[in-house]
Amino acid sequence: LAAAAGKHEQNQDISQTDPTWLKRRADDFYRHADYHSAINAYTAAFEAANDNFAEAISNRAACYLHLGESERCLADCAHALQLLTTPNPHGDRNGVADMSQKLLLRMATAHIQNRDLPRAEHAIAKAQTQNPNDPTIQRHVTLVKNTAAALTLKRKGDETLASSSSSSLSPSSSDNDILTAISHYTAALERAPTFVPILANRAACHHALRQYPACITDCTTALNVLRTQRQPRGAVEVALGMVPPVGGERRRDWVVTLLGRRGAARVGLELWGGGLGDWEMARGLLLSKRRCGDLGTGGVGEEEEEGRMTREVL
Repeated sequence: LAAAAGKHEQNQDISQTDPTWLKRRADDFYRHADYHSAINAYTAAFEAANDNFAEAISNRAACYLHLGESERCLADCAHALQLLTTPNPHGDRNGVADMSQKLLLRMATAHIQNRDLPRAEHAIAKAQTQNPNDPTIQRHVTLVKNTAAALTLKRKGDETLASSSSSSLSPSSSDNDILTAISHYTAALERAPTFVPILANRAACHHALRQYPACITDCTTALNVLRTQRQPRGAVEVALGMVPPVGGERRRDWVVTLLGRRGAARVGLELWGGGLGDWEMARGLLLSKRRCGDLGTGGVGEEEEEGRMTREVL
């Protein structure tokens, strides 16, 4: 019996230190969007393979990308590319070219997340040389160009508002400045229709001009994007900053801001039920955050918070 127990213990130890088994376990975590657990398992697989397991470190980079941790993603991608030139008993040598291409595209997406568009374009150009007709690469090329254009236009809109009202919309903002900002945001959304911060900023402008129906439309569109743009399908959108990572604090903050802004617009149209409903939902999220200790002990008054959510530019 003791011998059998010893054998069972040995089998457990072997399975839990086998790089391939650990990677399969990490893959399961990844498929269920449990990225933190997947990172731990990929790390264990990598270490069990004596730090020579490109597939594990490549997949860990994908996890970091989902979580918005661009620098760690870039570090893992660079490390994996280096390992692809090293013989590895646990790797698939036939898939080296495909993995190299995926790594370069992940690097491009991480650079976009850092708003480093030149490096993103450089990484895509390198990936293109391997398979210039690949539709995935073409999608990334289009994405980089559209993102660059949208970010440039968003910056123009933000700067227009900042020049007249410091950091947020206020009564000192002239109507002309707000209209100019709206035109920049509208042009940006033509290139990136699901870019939530741009939708939210344009909604704030509409509210400042008392264009309440347009404000409600933009807030609702943005909230629908946050509701439907889930990972892993939305990984690129998360990396671009179009939407925050699922389950993250930033995502909750954006929902609170949008609900507060839409509620204010509905109250402006005397749609009391809808407006108060939005504010109640936002208040619930804020109270939940405060209970977790995220807001500190000072807090802010509800009217002040509602005003901040209505005016603040993302």
